Amino acid sequence: MHMVEYGGVFVTTAWKIWSSQTDSQLVKDFDQLQYLTQDFKNILGSLEQDDPASSSTEALPDRNRDLLKLGAESRKICEEILGSLNKIGNSTETRAKKRKAIQTAFKLTWNKAYIAELQTKLDHVRSQLTLQLVHSLRSDAAKSQETQQEILGKIAQDTEHLTKRVDLALDFGLGTASVDFITQNLGGRRRWQVKESLKSAILGALYEPERDENAIQPTTFNVPSRRSQTLKEKVLSKLAYPDMLLREQSVVEAHHNTLHWIFQREKEQDRPWASFCQWLEESDKQLYWITGKAGSGKSTLMKFISQPPASGSPSTLPEGSDNQPRCAPFLRRWAGNQPLLIASFYFWAVGSPMQRSREGMLRTLLHELLKQAESEMIASVMPESWEALYLFDEDPRPYSDAMLQHMMSRALQFMSTSNKICIFIDGLDEFQGGHGDLLEFFRAALNVHRIKMCISSRPWQIFEDAFQNKPSLRLQDLTLPDVKAYVESTLHPDPAFALLRALEPSFADDLVDNIATKADGVFLWVCLVVASLQKGIKAGDRVSDLQRRLDQLPPELEALFERMLDGLDPEYLDHAMQYFQLMEASLSISPPNVMVFSYADEEDEAFAINFPVSPIDQRILENVRDMLKKRLNSRSMGLLEITEQLSTSTNVLVNASRCRVRYLHRTVLDYIASADVKERLRVRLNRVLHQRFDPHLRLCSAQLAFYKSSLAHNAHALDSNLDHVEELEFTKKALSSCLFHAAQVQGTGLPSMIRLIDALDAVYSKSLVRSHHQRALQLATASAHGINRVMSHLAYQKASSSRERLFRSLIIRHEVVEYIRAKTQPRRWPTPPANGTRKLFWLSKRVFARERDQDLARDVTALPDLDWQLYDAVMAVSPCLPMIQLLLEKGADTQYEYEFKNFSTEKGTLWEITLAAFMIVFHEEPQLDGARAQVVRLMVRHWAPINRGSITKALQIARSLRQMDKYRSKPFCAAIEHHLKMMKEEA
Repeated sequence: MHMVEYGGVFVTTAWKIWSSQTDSQLVKDFDQLQYLTQDFKNILGSLEQDDPASSSTEALPDRNRDLLKLGAESRKICEEILGSLNKIGNSTETRAKKRKAIQTAFKLTWNKAYIAELQTKLDHVRSQLTLQLVHSLRSDAAKSQETQQEILGKIAQDTEHLTKRVDLALDFGLGTASVDFITQNLGGRRRWQVKESLKSAILGALYEPERDENAIQPTTFNVPSRRSQTLKEKVLSKLAYPDMLLREQSVVEAHHNTLHWIFQREKEQDRPWASFCQWLEESDKQLYWITGKAGSGKSTLMKFISQPPASGSPSTLPEGSDNQPRCAPFLRRWAGNQPLLIASFYFWAVGSPMQRSREGMLRTLLHELLKQAESEMIASVMPESWEALYLFDEDPRPYSDAMLQHMMSRALQFMSTSNKICIFIDGLDEFQGGHGDLLEFFRAALNVHRIKMCISSRPWQIFEDAFQNKPSLRLQDLTLPDVKAYVESTLHPDPAFALLRALEPSFADDLVDNIATKADGVFLWVCLVVASLQKGIKAGDRVSDLQRRLDQLPPELEALFERMLDGLDPEYLDHAMQYFQLMEASLSISPPNVMVFSYADEEDEAFAINFPVSPIDQRILENVRDMLKKRLNSRSMGLLEITEQLSTSTNVLVNASRCRVRYLHRTVLDYIASADVKERLRVRLNRVLHQRFDPHLRLCSAQLAFYKSSLAHNAHALDSNLDHVEELEFTKKALSSCLFHAAQVQGTGLPSMIRLIDALDAVYSKSLVRSHHQRALQLATASAHGINRVMSHLAYQKASSSRERLFRSLIIRHEVVEYIRAKTQPRRWPTPPANGTRKLFWLSKRVFARERDQDLARDVTALPDLDWQLYDAVMAVSPCLPMIQLLLEKGADTQYEYEFKNFSTEKGTLWEITLAAFMIVFHEEPQLDGARAQVVRLMVRHWAPINRGSITKALQIARSLRQMDKYRSKPFCAAIEHHLKMMKEEA
């Protein structure tokens, strides 16, 4: 491995000598080669000790023979390089020659083909070394626990960095211990860099989709039970996401004495729906569809079916089943002697993006299923993750939608053979995406696996077509008795209604019947109408007044919403419109908590800037919640409400974050979001707001204030030696949300936004003085760089050198383009002449300016502001094209050279690194409209050079990052060059 490390340095330096432009740089490069001479002598001496020719290898295992052969190949390469170094001469002789003579002599010994051939050999050794390490680690992991501890014990004896507590070393993984051992002779920063790149290479091999059939499988790993449980918790933690159970917990509980009919066994002729009990118990029917109008209570019914009864509630279930889902006793008749697994997911159109996505559904279902399974099942369902966790105690690869779908298929495949699985999915109509694709996924799962699935949705045509021959029920046809029960139990305890009932008993009874009939099964309509009637009853309305009120209320929900808002005072309607805009602006993140919403209701622009860095008091939280509840009722007429997620925490920050403002129902969002409704309300106000209301600016301010409070909670937890992981998550979310809303601000709100972000910068930088933020600093920065994990150290090096630069990196990652526009000065290039030599003059001056600063550019921390900001923008997981275009227009240079470590030292300009990233993406999916292709196109427009040298270097970087040879084919290279020329012509 050391040969590959130093060989890579040799190749990089050789290429630089070929293209060196200055005498001083050329001498430095030759000095670098001289320094390598002793390194290669040491490596050669070590390799000669393991010469396979000196002993018989027939009795050795195959993998040991392969390693010896690899050693022999490395020895030959080392001799070849050392021989060439001896030909060059010493540093004194080099300095006595002129640059041209030096280059000519070097090129006679090392032509381009020779260097490229050496690179190929190094790539091969690197690739084979990685495969051998992977095979060795897998083999060791499959051995007994005693043998694994013996292996770690031997490593511990020779590795000063590895703890002597072998049991603790096992917690960090065999892979971690092995990489420590392999790199122990490297020093300082280089050791850390090579460790990271070696670990990245091994993880890359573990993640390869085309797994060798003869390879040792993770299911055979001998994992201690305690460690196995720890790995399971890590997998579940990675699958989980914020507010994963919020929707299910916030669904309204079924009212007392309602919905029990779903588990009753009526005669078929008396039942206008397919028996749900029968479906649960029988094995020949897999899917059941619950449909109904908007607001008819589908989610409440799904929750009623799939959750245990509340304590003290009546039950029609068999005795002893109170602590299990209501459906479980019936499903057990289907399951027989096999274990029963139940999982559920609730799509939520007004929740966070994850709560209305396929990814959210897959994560939740996998989490619920694997939580109920044995730890070893994870090794079958997600072998790559299990392997990475066991060997390195981390699984850095993010889960894509395709990966999650594959994991779900494997979960159903392996778990359904020994378990019976029933899945409940609510609100298909609230899914944000292609419903056809989602239905096809369900159809495929049901065709392949013997599972049950209960699905609810509105009666849209696409669902009617998909489920027309399946057992089903239409909810509004079945809930008349439930509606009456709800109205009676709500009105009868009211003293004012009891008095009315005593005076007018027949009218009171008729009123209940009239409400139930007019509701037509829509529970949401019933709730709103009963609340309206209660106001009249409490106000002493006469019988005729109440009847008139009921008659005037429209039976459709949208018309009812319109009537409610029409009854508002114009000032309150103005305020209600602001509230609705705040909610709409929050849709891309998540519903705001009560503190954030209350802060966003402040009109003072300097509110958040002057807000103190102090914790939230429980009493303040309760006062804010109660006051906001009154405002929401009076301004929105109850169309917005506060919901509190179940929590046993005594942490005020946690409780504040789980107390959210949300729409009463998804139908409210649909109504308010309608362009016709917005226009009608604007006309009714008959004026423009006294000042422009920008909801994103208000929310940016609110999140800044909440961020300050969360920082204070973090500091308190740290000073008290308390676990503050949860506080850090809330702090990180507040910071991210503040920057998200800042990026959406436009027009006249921009000066205010810039002042808010300046204030955020000040408090953020001050918080970084505390050492406990350093790990968060590294994670925040590394997560912004997604091309390859081995490059994340470069981002950390740059960011950690300056708190100002770290904050600017976060600004770029969150795409706050206008802040960068205001805060970044353009580069002052020399003014070109007005004649036809303009372009040539401009480019030559730019090259001279670049050479002047090039030594600084070796250290990324010393890069000019424009250039490292462009690096940040380009290396983001999802590059922001407007940000990149802005920085290029301000003069950011694509030709600065960066250094990073993989197995060997790699150097390349940002243009070459960008081109390499495009090649990697293009090879996997040859499209020219993707983000990476657009970045390349922008750079081409700003004079990025299109030549064989750049393409060759980019190919070299691509191969190095992926440790693969697949980027060598001539057709692939020709295609890349062709597309680049087309981009240049377009520019």
